[in-house]
Amino acid sequence: KVICLRESQNGLAYARNTGLLAASGEIAVFLDDDALADPYLLERLWKAYQETGADAIGARVDLRWEAPRPHWLADDMLDTLGYFAPTHERTKLNAPTSFSSSCFSVKIEALRATGYFSPFLSKRDNLPASAGVQDVCQRLYAAGYALWYEPSAAAFHRVPAARLTRAFLLG
Repeated sequence: KVICLRESQNGLAYARNTGLLAASGEIAVFLDDDALADPYLLERLWKAYQETGADAIGARVDLRWEAPRPHWLADDMLDTLGYFAPTHERTKLNAPTSFSSSCFSVKIEALRATGYFSPFLSKRDNLPASAGVQDVCQRLYAAGYALWYEPSAAAFHRVPAARLTRAFLLG
């Protein structure tokens, strides 16, 4: 069952919180609008929840280059473009590791207990940076919830040419 919602307030946190308030399932899966899900993403997330007892799971996020990668773009900068692959194996994460905002999942009960996404830390028209997911992850850790990484659950975050400039990455 799919429901299309509209959120009039500008900001990713407002949109995610509106979706959470309308959700009736056990787990919320967040996928950015410029990300593509692997066809088995949901199946592999569900299997990982069953096998680990996780409260939140971050998927592997690979980058889909839409222009050549600049020579100066070092590997340790790729997370600013959404890349997330801390290991090759399923792993229980520890603070301060946070998921990529591009694709992750959380049990709705855990989000309700620790608080939703903060609009003050969220990406919006005049603020391209986002710390909302890091904030949620840190609150989940602090409350004792188990966060895991599942590399077989994957998404691909698009990287258009406009994001491959020093001004975008540093500004």
